[in-house]
Amino acid sequence: MSSQNTKARVIKANLTLQAKIGTGTISEEKVQTMQTALENNKIDFAPMAAQFLAQLEAAISAARIGEGEVETLIKNMTEPVMQIKGNAAMFNYRMVSNLANVVLNFLENIEKIDGVVLDIVDAHHKTLNILIKNKMSGDGGAYGTQLESELRDACKRYFTKKVGAIPTADGYFVG
Repeated sequence: MSSQNTKARVIKANLTLQAKIGTGTISEEKVQTMQTALENNKIDFAPMAAQFLAQLEAAISAARIGEGEVETLIKNMTEPVMQIKGNAAMFNYRMVSNLANVVLNFLENIEKIDGVVLDIVDAHHKTLNILIKNKMSGDGGAYGTQLESELRDACKRYFTKKVGAIPTADGYFVG
């Protein structure tokens, strides 16, 4: 963190969920039961992922022909990536979730769509298709780390070349 003083953003909590489930602690037993259910999950993630990947493919195609407002086109690519990210982790596809997280951050920081943006998102789409069809669950080890690093580097090169700065975790740019 830099030595500059930065103000923290205060985000008021939405209490809708709390109103539905109440307040208080969750027993360690219930937490462990849910953790065990997640770890022993036998549901096949591939059919669910295929639906999200089909949505992403359609969104990429629509963006290539400029079919709609830029904000909508970005949103249409972002939503399936967000779903893949969250669901992949739950079904022990950590590498898929990590890669989706990189692209999700990328999409959340672009303001326009060009060929390079679409090439990055399309390469991500093709990579996830291969990983999921081959049921490559887990974190991918060194291979997963390398794939994630290459994807991050592609996103960084885009921002450095097109924007002159790289987005940080808090949405600001360094450059």
